[in-house]
Amino acid sequence: MLSRQDLEMLSVSDITTINPNELQEISEIYIDENLPAKERFRLFFQTIKNPYCFMIDGTPVQISYANNGRTLDEALASYLINLKELDE
Repeated sequence: MLSRQDLEMLSVSDITTINPNELQEISEIYIDENLPAKERFRLFFQTIKNPYCFMIDGTPVQISYANNGRTLDEALASYLINLKELDE
């Protein structure tokens, strides 16, 4: 899992200076939904490499979020829990 320091460094990445060939295509990421949430997160971060900059259908994308005192892990966990609740 990425450390807080790693995430902080990645969060200031500038999409205009990153080589697009180094970005992961998000549609190519497969995570087994049967794995525990912690393992899915670990695999996602291991695969995506930079959760702030990646490709969507060949287009470089950079995301940011207002942390409201939460870490990126906490924000993503909350988002995924909300998605799961909507499916039920």
